[in-house]
Amino acid sequence: MWRAHGDDQLEVGDRIYFVADRNDVSRALEIMGQGERQARRVIIIGGGNIGLYVARGLEEHAAMKIRIIEQDRARAEFVAEQLERTVVLQGDGLDRTLLREAGAEDAESVVALTNNDQVNVLSAVVAKREGVRRSLALINDIEYGPICDATGVDRYIDPRTTTISTILQHIRRGRIKGVFSLADGHAELIDAIALETSPLVNKPLGDANLPEGVIIGAVYRDGEVSMPSSDTVIRPNDRVVLLAMREYVKDVEQMFRVSIEYF
Repeated sequence: MWRAHGDDQLEVGDRIYFVADRNDVSRALEIMGQGERQARRVIIIGGGNIGLYVARGLEEHAAMKIRIIEQDRARAEFVAEQLERTVVLQGDGLDRTLLREAGAEDAESVVALTNNDQVNVLSAVVAKREGVRRSLALINDIEYGPICDATGVDRYIDPRTTTISTILQHIRRGRIKGVFSLADGHAELIDAIALETSPLVNKPLGDANLPEGVIIGAVYRDGEVSMPSSDTVIRPNDRVVLLAMREYVKDVEQMFRVSIEYF
């Protein structure tokens, strides 16, 4: 993994991390060959705590149709009582007949969230064969990552990444709004607020002497997002999104030690 420059050329299969204004995300994905409309029909395999949480979040989108497949009958009944618009089906997520009943042929996405990595990977593969356009699988063992890639699972979710990022967010110095690990920890996306004492403020970014492995991706000010250039001047209380390669994270923390308020 490396920081991209203007003369770099993308190749098929490259994994790219980029920052975009929300209004430009769809266009950016189209440029990358990943243009897709937002999912309107979603199948969740596994009605555990994670599956229930995801379904609740998806129910906030009124136009979305959600189906959950949960193998345990008692749990399926409980989940059905907790949700308002989600249809809960009791059965095996590997059962093709049940997947068809859940509407796999017309579904844009399937999310496999059971507590069994093998079941998640296999059910995501089976669902895609039944017509689901995009598959996501929760895996707790990172060794299953290459298997997901080899079997055609579109994306795998490693819960440890989110957990580690959340912990780092609370123990690191600074007024940090969010920290997110990328590429198995090879880089971090940091969302922070610059204060008056920051060495970044009130000067063009071209004069900020940022380390080679650090790039500022966006600046949020007065309700607007801007993509910074070397002439951009960061002001106090600007919200700054930056990407730091793993080997430069300590340098970034040192750079921000007097510029970001302690919790």
